[in-house]
Amino acid sequence: MADEPASESVDPSIDLHEPSRAPARPIPGIAAWLGVGSLWIPSDGLDPFADNDALTTFNAGAGVSLAESGALDVAAVASVDITGSEESYRGEATSLGLLRLAVGPELRGSWLDRLYWHGRIAPTLTRLSAELDESSSGATLTDRQWVWGAEAALGLELRFAEAATDLPHAIGFFARADAGYGWTPSATLELGAGSGAPVRTQPLELGEIALSGPFFRADLGVGF
Repeated sequence: MADEPASESVDPSIDLHEPSRAPARPIPGIAAWLGVGSLWIPSDGLDPFADNDALTTFNAGAGVSLAESGALDVAAVASVDITGSEESYRGEATSLGLLRLAVGPELRGSWLDRLYWHGRIAPTLTRLSAELDESSSGATLTDRQWVWGAEAALGLELRFAEAATDLPHAIGFFARADAGYGWTPSATLELGAGSGAPVRTQPLELGEIALSGPFFRADLGVGF
């Protein structure tokens, strides 16, 4: 009788029927990110509200893939940038707040399994809020308005970690950086007093401010 082959030992802790989990996608189908950046506004209209042209921004965004073909992907992306500054104008305290919303398509392409690029052109809507505390009357003069515009950006995303889940793909954690240029038409600042303040015959005119300039963003995000 021929010798029977020796049976191989099997680790009982391993479930041979457990399916292998898929890795993270090279380009995530759904992603969200949060970070900081800088916005440069080389406009004389910024001088009453900031001591230099660079403003630190806090930004967030999200994207959803709409279509893909090979290594290319088209997504819909929405983002928001928030910034502000405080300064003085002729001895009076001033402050400026900006909130910029952008929604538009983004073209993305994969270079490596963990690295891909993106390019975006999107319309923007910016909320401009300017204030001046007038010490002589005790009134706060304000001007708030919405300004439309557009932005264009190029950037890179690197997936530095991933976590397996029961989803069709693993969750990826990535660093995202992009740089570009945002444009808006010039806005005229006319600061007026509120209804509870002493009556002013004319608003305080501070001239025009153009919220156009280059920007840079650095974010950490998650996607799958």
